[in-house]
Amino acid sequence: MGAYPQVVDWNGDKKNDILCGDASGKVMVFINSGSAEKPVLAAAAPVLSAGKPIGSNGIIYSKINFADYNGDGLRDLLMGHDSRRTSSQMVVYLNSGTAQNPKLGAPQPIKLPGPRMRRPSPYLVDWDGDGKIDMLCGTDSDKVYWFRNTGSNKQPVHAAGVALKLIGPKKNYRCRLDVADWNNDGKLDLLVGDFNSSAPRKSTGHIWLYLRK
Repeated sequence: MGAYPQVVDWNGDKKNDILCGDASGKVMVFINSGSAEKPVLAAAAPVLSAGKPIGSNGIIYSKINFADYNGDGLRDLLMGHDSRRTSSQMVVYLNSGTAQNPKLGAPQPIKLPGPRMRRPSPYLVDWDGDGKIDMLCGTDSDKVYWFRNTGSNKQPVHAAGVALKLIGPKKNYRCRLDVADWNNDGKLDLLVGDFNSSAPRKSTGHIWLYLRK
């Protein structure tokens, strides 16, 4: 149901696991019981927040990013979502455990200064190369926003979102992100996956590559 996967080393054993949100709001982890060269994924296990499975509190559409939000060297879980109880929002589950045994606390809201987004898809990255971790957000529209960190890595403060100028064909919606140096030129490039449904049972999607100039 609308999987939103991320390849991570969840338990610090130097092997790639898969962390996955979904349209129901759950977050599951698939531990690699094989090797780094030949992954073998175990059955899905629910990711817990304060001892309870994530997604059991009315949250739906869990768009995840497992990254260090507060600069303590441990990766936390960011999630953009819709809620049956509140308007669309973003939360962070801070990791009070270790790299080998993550323990996620209760969700804490992340208040961004705008613009308002529906089902934001967060991605933490130093986008402008100033040494501070910023936030990129895909949205359910064709927009991708950059929220510059004007604070510090330990205490992030985000400026108002700026829509990235993505030159090329018009995207559809449900933009999901990844950032990588695609062409090995030392610059971060942006990959955007999207979705389009023009009629029942006629759904399409694309992955767009935007090279940094």
